[in-house]
Amino acid sequence: MVYVVATFSTVFNVFNFLLIHFAFSGFAKEGALLAIILFIFLVPIGFIFSVIGLIKKKNATTKSTQRLMLICVIINSLLIVRTLVFLNDSSNFHIM
Repeated sequence: MVYVVATFSTVFNVFNFLLIHFAFSGFAKEGALLAIILFIFLVPIGFIFSVIGLIKKKNATTKSTQRLMLICVIINSLLIVRTLVFLNDSSNFHIM
């Protein structure tokens, strides 16, 4: 179950990031703020579940599952860094 939550949250976060990054001007202000709030709260959740999935060792766990969790951890780490850069840049708050 941890693997499913980690994978789906990572995929959703990447799509949400792409939606914010490439179609930001097409959003209404409310939609943009909702996307940013979802992004800020769901990225750490995806990171936590990815780390739990990476640390969790089972006999049934294959190397491909461990690689998937490692990729999810890397992607979520990069998204966290991107979120921190976004929040520290004051020019991004003109929509509020």
